[in-house]
Amino acid sequence: MHSYKHNMSRTSLYNTWRNIHQKCLNPNSTSYKYYGGRGIKVCDEWKSDFIVFRDWAYANGYQEGLTIDRINNDGDYCPDNCRWVPMSVQANNKRCTRFLTFNGITKPIREWRSEFGLRRGVIESRLAHGWSIEEALTIPSNPHNKRHRRS
Repeated sequence: MHSYKHNMSRTSLYNTWRNIHQKCLNPNSTSYKYYGGRGIKVCDEWKSDFIVFRDWAYANGYQEGLTIDRINNDGDYCPDNCRWVPMSVQANNKRCTRFLTFNGITKPIREWRSEFGLRRGVIESRLAHGWSIEEALTIPSNPHNKRHRRS
């Protein structure tokens, strides 16, 4: 890391760079097991120089409120595998996100839930009880019936 001052140590962008280092390189970090412990690395150019990371960020759409997202969830933090996205997009790029395909469209369950006005857990529960994807998504919830029975 460079020893000169860049006057950005209190910015969100610098904190993003620092957090990437912590979770990928510091075995004492609580997030290390999900990143460095899984083999996720920081590319050499970003590892050693915040200014290089900052310049890449500004040239690739960085704005306050966006978060860095690895396109390939198993890939490293490097220019070819990272982008700036809203948190709602990044939430879809997690190993635990479950996707469903309905009418030829694939979306995370949370988006289907929002589109069909269903409460959290309804779709998963219905599928676990043998409902088809179409039934699980399109049959309205009955708030007075906790079992969400089909007619």
